[in-house]
Amino acid sequence: MTEKDFYQLLEEKLTLRLEENEHKALLKEILGWYKEGGSKQVKARLLDRVTLILRGLSEDVE
Repeated sequence: MTEKDFYQLLEEKLTLRLEENEHKALLKEILGWYKEGGSKQVKARLLDRVTLILRGLSEDVE
């Protein structure tokens, strides 16, 4: 089994447990980040996303 096959199988198995299409898309994106750079890449990308969301919310409040 190649690394690509492993990640594809992992995505398929995890996706079966999710009902919402948005959650499936997010899982696929996170697995892509993990393939790119491991857990540090996932942490950095999630931190960036959360920061953008919080900035957006704070701008709406003002």
